[in-house]
Order: sequence, then structure tokens, then C-alpha cells
Amino acid sequence: MNSEITSQTQPDENTGQAVREWLTRFEPQVPLILIPVFEAYDDTLDCLKSLFEHTPAEVPILLIDDGSTDPRISQYFEPLSFKDRFAYLRKTTNKGFVDSVNLGFGLAAGDVVIINSDVVVPPRWLERLRAAAYSGSTVATATPLTNHGGIISVPYRNQPTGELPDGFSLETIDQKIEESSLKLYPPLPAAVGHCTYFKRMALDLLDGFDPVFAPGYGEEVDFSQRAILLGLTNVLADDLFVYHKGSRSFNNQAARQRLRDEHDAIIEKRYPWYLASVGEAMGDTDAPLGLALDRARAAILGYKIAIDVTCLDATHNGTQQATLELVRALAQAKAQRQDDRTSLTLITRDNAAGACPPDIARLVNEVITVTELKKRPQPAFDLFHRPFQVYALEDLELLQQTSARFVITQLDSLAYTVPAYAPDPDWWDKVRRFTRLAFGTADGLIFISEEARREAARQGLEVTPDRSCVTYVGVEPRPEPLPAQPSAEMERLTGKPFLLMLGANFRHKNRLFGLRLFTKLLESYNWEGNLVLAGPDKAKGGSAAAETEELKQNPRLADRVIDLGPVSENEKQWLLENAALLIYPSIVEGFGMVPFEAAWVNTPALTGRISALGEVLGEGVIYLESFEPGEAADVTWQLLTDPKLARQQIAAIRAQAKKFSWEKVGEKTWEFYRQILGKAPHLSKTINRQLAQYTHLENEHHKLQVWSAELNQQLVAQGQKRLAPRLKKWLTRK
Repeated sequence: MNSEITSQTQPDENTGQAVREWLTRFEPQVPLILIPVFEAYDDTLDCLKSLFEHTPAEVPILLIDDGSTDPRISQYFEPLSFKDRFAYLRKTTNKGFVDSVNLGFGLAAGDVVIINSDVVVPPRWLERLRAAAYSGSTVATATPLTNHGGIISVPYRNQPTGELPDGFSLETIDQKIEESSLKLYPPLPAAVGHCTYFKRMALDLLDGFDPVFAPGYGEEVDFSQRAILLGLTNVLADDLFVYHKGSRSFNNQAARQRLRDEHDAIIEKRYPWYLASVGEAMGDTDAPLGLALDRARAAILGYKIAIDVTCLDATHNGTQQATLELVRALAQAKAQRQDDRTSLTLITRDNAAGACPPDIARLVNEVITVTELKKRPQPAFDLFHRPFQVYALEDLELLQQTSARFVITQLDSLAYTVPAYAPDPDWWDKVRRFTRLAFGTADGLIFISEEARREAARQGLEVTPDRSCVTYVGVEPRPEPLPAQPSAEMERLTGKPFLLMLGANFRHKNRLFGLRLFTKLLESYNWEGNLVLAGPDKAKGGSAAAETEELKQNPRLADRVIDLGPVSENEKQWLLENAALLIYPSIVEGFGMVPFEAAWVNTPALTGRISALGEVLGEGVIYLESFEPGEAADVTWQLLTDPKLARQQIAAIRAQAKKFSWEKVGEKTWEFYRQILGKAPHLSKTINRQLAQYTHLENEHHKLQVWSAELNQQLVAQGQKRLAPRLKKWLTRK
């Protein structure tokens, strides 16, 4: 210690020598645990009880009594002094926290941990606090998370509270935080004084606390700023939580506030940047500190996750069914984590009452509309998942503005790559721009096959391994199979075999090839069955005109090809159950569920080994190895006439189906959420937020200039010529 920063209290020679000799019993690399205490007998007992229970026996614990008037303190602790690892040192005069700490700094030869007497520590606390302190060679101090610690308070950020959340013990909170922590050890503007690890290197350089801050308040800020000026850092032990009861030593609130104001003034004069750095730390959600605090909050209270189900309406399609199944899977995955407080909210379209089935709504915490979401304080959610593509700017804005992070599921790239599927060229251009923007700003991207992910990357869309995931989709049969219900038109199919092609007549579905395959089947094998087409006609990108022309050129197909148009789910079930073979020659599939649906009702399916179909169906099935109609007809004939081969095809598809369950999808999606929540928000969000803040400041500055000019004119008009230029100069400065 130098002559400027030292303890005003010196222990008597015998006591000081006794403490030093006692400390020689311990290894020099072991830190000294120092508890300055004034009164607060019960709190001190709680503190020491936790320290004795959770601190290794080879670590010394020194209690310095700052002249407490409560006789119980000396009566209880003095007889225990210098026995094993505990020592008690009493000051005859109360000179404050700063003086007690400096006294301890002077007695210790190594690192020192200062713990307030109203702090309770959990198991393995010192191990983790020391790891943070030694996470870098230039770290001066390390401070753990707590409930009452200013900017490092959790679970309520920047809201210190003297109590733990209802239903939680210190040990439970600490365990949850440790398990979820990324061990970022983020830098702090200053150490927080409830519990701080001081490295000897920093103490040797800085000499301890400045007595000007006696009896207490602001001393750790001053120490931290002096450390920063030397190039050292103060870090947060973001994997450790201690319970802090909060400012028990200051009973006179008025005196405390006066002391605080005086010391704040000293800090502001010495370190004019400090308050701004604290303000930035309090509001920054993107820096390591914000991420660490967010993880700790969520470990206790759970994350708030929203699922976009605005695709739901009175109709029914594959995207809607997959969305509903995903919600079920996520709810099941959440239920298996019984202590996980994460909430799930579904976002529906406005004026879509009843679109969300009641059985789905019961699985989640709440269902709200887009309008209701917009009325909430933003960001309303930690993560917002849209399980289908973005087609409009307003969809992307909703995701960005209402959540800290958002995830998009890209089912396939057809809308991006095929201009004919767009209503007009301008719409297609917008979809491509919105897709690029969505990929460039999303925090996470989910694909339903590796092929879908590769195709997005081939198209030049931003796909990075650390922010993308393949979850696939579930293909297991429904728990309660749909009743098969044929339409009146389907009744005429009874008693005669038929090939089935399911799906809208988009060109990539390749129905024209199906007609040609069927023609070759009739020509080469004189098959007696029919070809049934089931699916809606698409005005944009559909193959209706080409199919009509093909039928004209082959008159014999006229009464052998039956186009049913769109069918209901019950009608689709009947078709799958009664078809001799499902022909599925689609050229592009993000996944390809229909072959699995056929296999579950014992109908074989034949597809090309193309896009995601080869990936999800695997190597055990027979494929259309080419799109030459004659060769395809030969393979079709084999499956139609060889029952054993057909059963093998069904069995192979069913075996592959075991890899794709909604339970696995839910688990994988949940883990991906956690992965994304463990990262800082996408850089684009930070940039956009900073640009918005800068724009706001620029706008305010402009308003100030206009106002000052008007005021200046009024002052000049009133004859205040000397004041006006000075006022203008002051008001218009940045």
C-alpha cells in the first residue's frame, strides 16, 4: 500500500502478527475470503454458514468487525478465531467498509475475495468465481450475478430486488444459471461490490480502495476505473449466482443518499465517461453482457417463444398440417422438460376466428392475433418462429419488430427459382428480394431436408452452418386414421385398378410425364387399369394446357385418365387405400411426404431419385432412374405385377419412415431454438437498431436547431442581443 490509499486503522502489533501467521498456514495461491461486518448479526451468521458449507477447507476466511455495538458478534466469533480456517479481527472504532477492506488487503499476501455480510453463496462458488477472474491475464476483478446488484441483477434486469423469485431457492437458481451459461465472462463498466474477486496483480498496481470514499459507496467503481485506465478489465462470472439481501448496513436512508450523491460527484469528476458506459451497459442487448444476462433471466423465468400460425384458415393444405404438427411436437418437447418455464404463444391472422383448432390452443400458453401482438411492448418475444416462407415485407417486419431473434423455415426454393409460379414478374422480383432479405437478417434458418438447404445455398442465399438446421418433418401415421370417404365420382373407380398421381398440377409435379408413362404402359403391356389425377388446377405455373394437348394427341387416354381436381382429406385417404400404385414423379420436393402416406396404407409408391426424395426415401427402394417414359413404364409394370416386389417397396419406405417422427422434429427444433438464443442477435438487428437511434438523435438535433433559431429571432426582436448569440451557440452544439 502506498501512503495515499491505505487503511486508517492499523491492527495492534500482536493481532496483526497473529493474522499474518495464521495466513501462513495456507497455500499462497489460495485467495483470502474477507467479510467486512458492521452489526447485522443474523445476516453474518447466514453468510458464514454458507461459506463454511461451500468453500474448500484450505481457503482462509477472515471476518473484520468494524466496531459493531451488538455484543453477540464478538461473543460468538472471537472464541472461534484462529481455529482452523477462520479468523476474527475486531476494530475498536467504526471507520466504515472502505477502511475494513483496505485493512484486509494489507494483511493478505495474495488474491482477496470481498463478500458483503448479507450475501449467501451456493456450492462451488469460489471455483467458478476464480475461473472468471483468471479467464484473462488482464482481468482485475470478477463479480457474480445476483438478485440485488444494479446492472447485473437477475432475473429482472436493472431491477435489484432483495428477494428471490417465488418458488426458487438459491441453489436452484444457481444450478439453472450454471447449466445454461455460455461462460462469456463479459466485461463490466465496474465491479459490483456485493461479492468481488480481486486479483493480487491488480491490488499491487492499484493499492486498494481510495479512503476518500469512506465509509463506503463508490469505492469499487473508483478501483475499477483506475484498473480500466491501466488497460485491465472487470468481468462478470456469468455462471455463478449469489443471494444478496441488499444494503443492510445502511439504516439511515437520508444519510445514505447524501453520501451517495457526494461520492457520485467525485466519480463523475474523475471519470466523466463512467455514467455513459453504465447507461450503455444497461440498455445493450447485443453485447456479451446483454446476452449473459438474457441467458440468466431465461434460466430462471424461461424464454418467451412465439410461433407464426397465420397460414391457418378455413382450408387445409400441407403447410397448415405441418405447422399444426410442429406445434404439437414443440408442446410435447416442452412438457418433457418439467422445470422449463418457457412459454409458447401462437400468432394467428386477424379475423381468423376458429382457425386454430381448440386441441392445439390448449397445448400452448396463449393464442393472440397479429394486431394484439403489435399492441404489446416490443420486443414481446425472445424468439419468433415462422415455420414457412416469407413472401411479403410486412411479414418480415413483424418478425423483426416483435422479437429479439427470429427463425424462418424454408420448405423449398420454388417460389424463388420459378418465375411462372408468380402472379406477375414484379411479384416474383419482390419475393426474391424479400427472400434474400429474410435470409440475410434471420437469426436462424430451418430446412426440412439437406437438399433444401443445399439448394438455398446454390441460389446464393445466405446459409451459414452455425445459424441453420435441418429438422425434417414427421411422417408417422395419424394416431386416429381418417375415415376413407369416396366422392360420388370415385365410386366408378371401384373394381378396377388405377395408378394415382396426387398433388396440384404445378409443372414441377411432372403430371405430363405421368401421362406419357401411362401411355407407354398401355402400349407395352396393355394394362387394364386407369390413371387418376387428384389435385387443384393452378392458373399460374400449372400444366393443364400441356395435359390437354397430350390427351388430344392420344385419344385412347380420354376415358382412361380421370382428373378429379381437388379432393378432401377423406377422399385422399380413400384414393391412397385403393390405388394399385402411387406414381410420384415430382422433380422438386423440399421433403416429399406423399410416398410415406401411401406406404402406411399398404400402397407402394414410385418416385424419382431426385431433389429431397432420394435423400428421405434412402437406398432401399426402387426408383424411376430416368424420365424416359418407356423405361419408367417397365419399372411401373414390375411393381404392378410382382406382389413380393411391391411389399418390399412398402416395407423399405416404412423402414425409412422410422427416421422421421414429429417427436424428433420437436426435439431438434427446440434444441435449435436454444442454439440461436445462445448467440447474439443477428448483426443486422444491431446495425438497424443503432441506425434508428442515430436517426432519432439527428431528428432531435434538427428540431433543436429549428427551435433555437426561432427563439433567437424572438430574443433579438425583444432587444436581448447579447444573450441570443450565446444561447444559439449552446443550443446548436452536438
